[in-house]
Amino acid sequence: MIVWARDRVPGKHRQRRIIFIGGTSEPGGLHVHTAEVAQACAALGCRVSVLCPSINHFEGLITDPTVRVEAISPLHQMSWGRWIATSRPIGARSSRPDVVFCRGSFAETPLSELTMAACVGRRIYTIDHRPWEGPWDARISKRLYGTLSAALSRRSIVVSEEIADSAAGEFGFPRNKIATCLNWVHPQFHAPADEERRAARAEFGPDQTTLLVGYVGRLAPEKRVDALLHAFASVANEYEGQVALALAGDGWKRQTLEALTRDLGIANNVMFLGWQKAPWRFLAACDLCVLPSLVEGFPLALMEAMATGRPCLAHPMSSTRRLIENETMGMLADLAKPEVFASALGDLLRLSGEARLRIGRAAALRIASEFSRERRLRDVLQALDLTPTHLPKVAPRLLGFASVA
Repeated sequence: MIVWARDRVPGKHRQRRIIFIGGTSEPGGLHVHTAEVAQACAALGCRVSVLCPSINHFEGLITDPTVRVEAISPLHQMSWGRWIATSRPIGARSSRPDVVFCRGSFAETPLSELTMAACVGRRIYTIDHRPWEGPWDARISKRLYGTLSAALSRRSIVVSEEIADSAAGEFGFPRNKIATCLNWVHPQFHAPADEERRAARAEFGPDQTTLLVGYVGRLAPEKRVDALLHAFASVANEYEGQVALALAGDGWKRQTLEALTRDLGIANNVMFLGWQKAPWRFLAACDLCVLPSLVEGFPLALMEAMATGRPCLAHPMSSTRRLIENETMGMLADLAKPEVFASALGDLLRLSGEARLRIGRAAALRIASEFSRERRLRDVLQALDLTPTHLPKVAPRLLGFASVA
């Protein structure tokens, strides 16, 4: 257990107050990222609060007792008086707090909420995890939104180059106000020793001779777990029961997906495990992992699987091309095409154990060398105008998400 007080850094950040606002109804990488950044800011001496205008999935992630976590109503549903009262506990009469919107997608915050935050706060930042997707239904154009939000914000911190290109190209958000800070992997994700691997297989099954395909993430439509199930069904018969699929995650589509496994005749080969508090242990049990989605910011689940030495299959996009050198550190294939998806999954399963081990080692080395916490978290803190002389100690990485099935 970490004793946070021992790692606190008194000094110029100790009077700075920061409110992080974010969270969605379903847990995911946004919560993990926000929790670690918020705790790092607190360990550097800032007074930090995390406000969640949705289901509070932060409680199980934030272990620093000095970080205040509170579920609130969405800002646009709150009166000015209520918003001021909510922000006051970490504010001070002589020091207005900085406000950081942690967003699933760039531009999802209404201008009214940015304006409220700008009136109450000192500086406004956003941390954006995906580019804008789908139709634009706002009354103003994307370009006008970009101009006005830039006027209200000090900086947009984005986790991939694709988000930066979308923010600047589609919305006209100034490039000099965008900081691209790629994701990182928690040190608890590492290539397991033989003993760890055997213990993980004993915990999650199946037996040592069965090939285990893993997926970690939300069971939501955009993650395309249904496409993964169809691809798996196409290749499972080839192995006569010696291949299994394990899904570590949860979401409102779970019952529909469980029904699909029965319709496809693979229910006996698919395990729905719910959220795992120690996902690195689950990954240690897998022989390979799949990210079936077609759009991602900078996928944390893929990075974590690579860090544990798992060969991974993913769709080619800006982030996955940055992470995977095809057929050397994993496999990229057009997963939008069902026949290509099934063929690529079959190719990975047919690799020898030695080949999967070689690819997994290369993947783990890529993550360790380029996407370590030491390298990438510092970038985010600097984009928040903090100047750490060293990074705070790492917080325990446990997922406290509740299963919903």
